[in-house]
Formats: sequence, C-alpha cells, structure tokens
Amino acid sequence: MDIAWMTRDQISQIVQDPLSLAMPIGAVSTMRARPLGEVAAARNDLWLGQILGIGDALGGIGQVFSGPWHSGALRGLAPQLPNDPRICRKYAAESRSKPNSYATVSENTLDALLEHWRECGLPAYAKFDNDTVFQGAHQFPDTFGRVTRACLSLGVTPVFVPPGEMGFQADIESYNGRWQSKVWRRFRFTGLTDVVAHSERFVAACRKRSAARIEAAPPRQPFPRNWKLDLQARLRGTVIFLRRTDEHGFATFLGHRYPVSSTWCHRLIRAEVNLTCGKIRIHPLRRREPNAQPLLITHRYRPPQRRFHE
Repeated sequence: MDIAWMTRDQISQIVQDPLSLAMPIGAVSTMRARPLGEVAAARNDLWLGQILGIGDALGGIGQVFSGPWHSGALRGLAPQLPNDPRICRKYAAESRSKPNSYATVSENTLDALLEHWRECGLPAYAKFDNDTVFQGAHQFPDTFGRVTRACLSLGVTPVFVPPGEMGFQADIESYNGRWQSKVWRRFRFTGLTDVVAHSERFVAACRKRSAARIEAAPPRQPFPRNWKLDLQARLRGTVIFLRRTDEHGFATFLGHRYPVSSTWCHRLIRAEVNLTCGKIRIHPLRRREPNAQPLLITHRYRPPQRRFHE
C-alpha cells in the first residue's frame, strides 16, 4: 500500500475537480477497540482477533489514515485530503514550509497517529501494512521505523499483515471506500474547508451508526501525560509479523529468512519478535482452527544496537 502526498497547490487544483483522480485504499487500523469511525465487521478481522487472543476486538481508525490517494507519482507533504479535519488543516499548513522527504512523511504519519491515541486512548495492538512509513526501510535488515518505535515505547504491539494477502486490510479498505462514495464522489467542493465540513458529517454519522459496537469494545489505556519519544532508546516489547511460508517452509521478515517447518509450506504463521528477551517464537495459523496455535520453532534474535536515523 502507499500514501500519496500532495502540495497545497496540488490540493487546490484537485478540489476544483475531485472526480479526476482514482482513490483506493487506506493504510492503517488499530485493534483492541473501535474508535471514531465505523469499521466493517469483516470475517478476516474476526479471525485475526482470535489468533491474537483478543476475540472479536478489532477496530480501525480509518478516518485518520484512509484518506484517498492518487496512484501517480505525486509526492509532497500532505496526504490528499484525509478525512480527519484536524489532519487536513495540519498537513495543508505544513506543506508550505517543510521539504519533501521520507522522514517528513513518517513524522506526519506518527503525529496523526499520536493525536488520535491521545484522544481515544492506547490500543493493545496496532495493525499496519508493510509500507516503509510504518515498518521502516526494507533495504536494510533488522530495521524498526519511527512508527514502530513509538508503538513499542507506548506499550502498543505492532502487527504487520502478510504482504500481498487479500482481506487483512479489509476493514480499512471498506471504510475508505465508503468515504470516497459518500463524501468525495458525491459532492463538488469549493475548497479544503468544504471538504472538511462534509467529512466531519460523515464521521459523525459513522460514530452514531457504530455506537453499540464502540461501547462494547474492550477499554483502552490512557495516553501517558509525560511521554516523550526517544528514537535512540533500547528496543523493548514485541512486534508481530504475520507471514506465509515459502515452498521450503521458510518465512521472511526483518530482512532475514527463518526456517519454520518442512511440513508447514505455503501456510500462514505468526512470528512474535520479543525484543526484550531476544527471541522469535513462530506459531502456525489456521483459519479453521484459530485457537490451535502450537509453538513450531524458536529462534534467538539480537535487536539492532545501531543508532536510529532516517
């Protein structure tokens, strides 16, 4: 998945003709509770909640990161009109002053995520795709990006879905599709403020429709008042990678190829990378038996000691 970023001039041009762009998918959702927007009750989400041991407790923050994007090579500073009004204003302002870079994209993404968690509380798990904005650079092994480090610092377990697998991001795909249909493609906007106003009404309607589900969700932890991100701090906590093994029973994550089992080829696994203990525990995943997850193999793991930089 990808997020396109656009300058203010590009945004101004787009809002004059919003039907001129194709706008698929969003990028991130959280588990453990249902915050602001409505999230589709996809079967894959129920199954994913079961394999993580949290039951039907998956939700999303689609309104933060499910803003539409253009599939071309536009890369500036603001995601193309995300459907959280505060983020719209923030990115539109920042696009005037900050240079275009990977670090800026990562910083903006993390700022939006932290703003949401300060309002709604911390989830136990946060589900991401494998974009470098969330996971970190792919060209170097054992890389943990800014967003991942922030999650670990706050006690949130990042979960990275299998690359190229259908359904694991269905909740965000569904929410983003509804936003496009009910907001972006339905109205012609006079400016960014008009987009924000329509989006706020849509989010409010989604909240109302999902009120019962939001109330029934597990409680979240309060955001720590004096928390400050230290990107150079020693990595602690757990990162989960959901992966599919190859024809030889190996799974690839963190830039390494780990043996799993010769009898578990082309099948899903859950790899728990415990950075505190320095171990990787790999469990099999079965859609038909989500609660049957015996330990397949354990690997020793040494977290990176190098300084963080983007």
